[in-house]
This record gives sequence, C-alpha cells and structure tokens, in this order.
Amino acid sequence: MTAAIVVQLPTDNGIPRMVERNKAATLAIDVYSSTGGAKITSTAASATIVITVGNREIVNASATPNSGGSTAIYSLLAATTTDEDLTDQWLEVWTITLSDGTIHTVRQVGYLVRHLLNPKILDADLIDYHNDLDNVRPSGESDFSRYRDAAWRILNRDLIRKGRRPELVLDSWALVDLHISKTLEILFKDLTTYLGDGRYLDLADRYRDQYSEQWGSLVLKYDRDEDGTIDASEGEALHPVIFLNRPPRVG
Repeated sequence: MTAAIVVQLPTDNGIPRMVERNKAATLAIDVYSSTGGAKITSTAASATIVITVGNREIVNASATPNSGGSTAIYSLLAATTTDEDLTDQWLEVWTITLSDGTIHTVRQVGYLVRHLLNPKILDADLIDYHNDLDNVRPSGESDFSRYRDAAWRILNRDLIRKGRRPELVLDSWALVDLHISKTLEILFKDLTTYLGDGRYLDLADRYRDQYSEQWGSLVLKYDRDEDGTIDASEGEALHPVIFLNRPPRVG
C-alpha cells in the first residue's frame, strides 16, 4: 500500500488554489511523507497535470518535477484561461512518479477568479494595539509575518465555511479587524510557549472571543453576480437576521 502523504501549496497552503483568469501563473505543489514530514523528491521523477473546469479538460500536460524546491511545477499560460468563465470548479489532478516506481496521484481544488483577495494589515497595525510587541517577539522571528499569514489562511477558510468565496469579497478592508484579532490570538498563544501562561493566555483568549464576535457584525460588499463591480444590492451580512416571531399582518 502506498504510504500516506500530505499535500500543500508552496504558498497559501490550507486554502483552495486561486488562479487569476487571463494571467500566466506558476502552479506548484509540494508532497510530503506523513511520517517524518520529509518532502517527497527524486531527480528521476516524472509528473503530469490534468486540469478540469467542471466536466471540461483544459490542460493535460507534463509537469516539471523538483523545480524551485517544489515536488512538481507547471507553467500555466494566460491564454489557457482567457475565455473561461469564473468558477469554483477548478480541479487539478497531479500524477507524480518517483524513481522507485511509486506513483502518487494528488488532487488540488481551486477557483478561477477575476482578482485575488489580498490582506491589508502590516506589523504596524498589530503594534498599534500593543506597542511593546517588538520586545516580546519570539527569537528567530524578524517580524510577525508568520502569524499574519497563518491568520489570513484561517480567515479565508472561515469565509469559505460560511458560504463566501474569498475572491468575491470586494472590500477587503472590512476584514482588517478580523485579521488583526486572529493574528494577535495566534501570536499570544505562541508566546505562552516561550514566556509561560498567565497574561499572554488571557490575551489569546480575549482575541479569540473578539474574532468570533466580529463575525457577527460583519457586513461585506460581495460580488454575487461576479461582474467585478459594486452594485447597490451587494452589501450583505455574514449572519442574516432571523425573526422568530410572526410578521405583522397586513390588511
């Protein structure tokens, strides 16, 4: 039986692939052994990729193994997606053959999007909340980007769980407070491993609760018709109001 594996994207791992339409892209995939976590690589390996959108195949090609540190890589031409509709039905099927004959078939789902959703916060935004953060930054961390990136992935996954595709969010500024709260939660949780529980655990719990509360009041401009513009009707709450009593009678 083939050994268990773990599949990640080199960037934005933990969320679906986001591919911008009519734009060249490098599609890379990393495959690791689930025991020990070593990346699966072999100089004699071969790889192929098949990309489908819905039930249509748009790519069936060889991929380059072990390029740029990734297990396999494929250069997607802009022309491949120029005439494609925006979709959440993007599917990549990679077949990677190692020099010992072991074959790994891995799948990566994704979205073909008009534009990517980009984060808005920097370290300075975190320091605005706690001006002594630089004094407690863990050894080996030159900045807080690792925590910001982890929080951004969680935020994107939570959007998807709540039925919202990240790339259709038009006003990413509306996510700033959520991003800050989740980043500070992760950061202070990590600080407890260096500096002990107590104050930092209390702060982590506070920002965890704040993150949950902020979802309840979040209103987004969401491009539901996927035309790339803001329409008056496209502002919507993540948690619509539910009336538990009967509506008033008319007439």
